[in-house]
Amino acid sequence: MTEGQDSNNAVNPYQAPQSEIEGSESVNAEQVLAERGTRLGAAILDSLFFILVMVPIFFIIESNDDTAITIAVSITAIAAIVLIGFNLKFLYQNGQTIAKRILGIKIVRTDGERCGLARIIFLRNFVIGLLGNIPLIGPIISIANPLFIFRGDRRCLHDLIADTKVIVA
Repeated sequence: MTEGQDSNNAVNPYQAPQSEIEGSESVNAEQVLAERGTRLGAAILDSLFFILVMVPIFFIIESNDDTAITIAVSITAIAAIVLIGFNLKFLYQNGQTIAKRILGIKIVRTDGERCGLARIIFLRNFVIGLLGNIPLIGPIISIANPLFIFRGDRRCLHDLIADTKVIVA
């Protein structure tokens, strides 16, 4: 019995047409889309790392001691540069932030190829950030962006803009 036929050999008129696509198995066969919860976990974990970098400032912010404030700001700046440096290194090497690396997911192009750092920074982050700052429609875009993950292809608005997807590494 072939697809689109039932046990009575009748053709299902509502069955979508089937076709073989050459070469599609080699790139996409091993690529599994990252779960929505894993992507959320990675976003939360990345945010927590940046919050932890800011901790020295929180303890000294109300101090009147200029030396303590200078030290706290210096430590925070150095920690932020190191964190950003590691994230950029991992994003360049294999499309992962520290949290994505920990949770075993990565960013790739929709065709399965490696995603360049410029595409990740400018199309995935900068463009959506810029759109989010437009008066009146910015808040709508900021809310809609993560809600797009509930589509069948699990791609957020920033993934659609950058032609990327997040897969299990």
